[in-house]
Amino acid sequence: MRFAVALGGPLLIVLRMVGMQRLACAAVVCSVSGGLWAQEKEIHYSTDLVDYTMRFDEKRVSGLDMNAIALLSPFNFEDYKSPYMIGSSQVGDVFDKVFMVPSLEMDASTLPKIGREPVAPPQTSPFLRNAVRVLAYGRNEIQRLQGEKLPAVLDPVRDYLLKYLEFNLQMEQMRFSYIKDGDPKPPIRMLCKCRSCEYGAYKELVTRIEAASDEAARKEVTFASWYNAVLSCYTAHSGTYPVAVWKEFLKEFDVHESFIQKGVN
Repeated sequence: MRFAVALGGPLLIVLRMVGMQRLACAAVVCSVSGGLWAQEKEIHYSTDLVDYTMRFDEKRVSGLDMNAIALLSPFNFEDYKSPYMIGSSQVGDVFDKVFMVPSLEMDASTLPKIGREPVAPPQTSPFLRNAVRVLAYGRNEIQRLQGEKLPAVLDPVRDYLLKYLEFNLQMEQMRFSYIKDGDPKPPIRMLCKCRSCEYGAYKELVTRIEAASDEAARKEVTFASWYNAVLSCYTAHSGTYPVAVWKEFLKEFDVHESFIQKGVN
């Protein structure tokens, strides 16, 4: 697991999955319920993080994929069938949610299939061969979100999630190039663009990036230290999920949702 912690505004704590299986989850249900109004449908599922329900009149949301839209909700922290890697946080009444690219360390065979898998050059190490497939999955996440049919009111939500996802992919692509080729300049430039690298912890981190002489060392120095420093700098200036926009969508389309947060044992 990787924890990315961003300071400067609400605290964002993102849990990165790198190969561990999630806890058992209930199946997604989308069906007409006898206890609901005639045209009302319900999406409901329960995971180790949240019990989530969305109710809507199918006539009001005609032409929209409500299962896909439910994944965008800031109050829907996880769906085990989601094509997106989800990170979320809550500080008081402030909710944040992002879509993320899987870490290069994640076992690509555990990711949902995306069609034709990319093939790495034969001389590439097992780690980098796996990473090629992980990056392809990240690019597919972006393409999927770009292509989602959403009402115009949700455009700011899509934009927020896309910008985070695109920056996150850029980070993992930079990690890949550095681990593969060993050139320390690009990751150092990204780090020092918004962090002072002239003193303290970041100066030491730059030295470690420059000194890493093999694949294992380059993986280690960029997995947590570099990654968290760069991502926390980005999130400090990127704002938070536009919850007011989401609530405007709920009101406009008369959609009702409820959620219960759970702890993880």
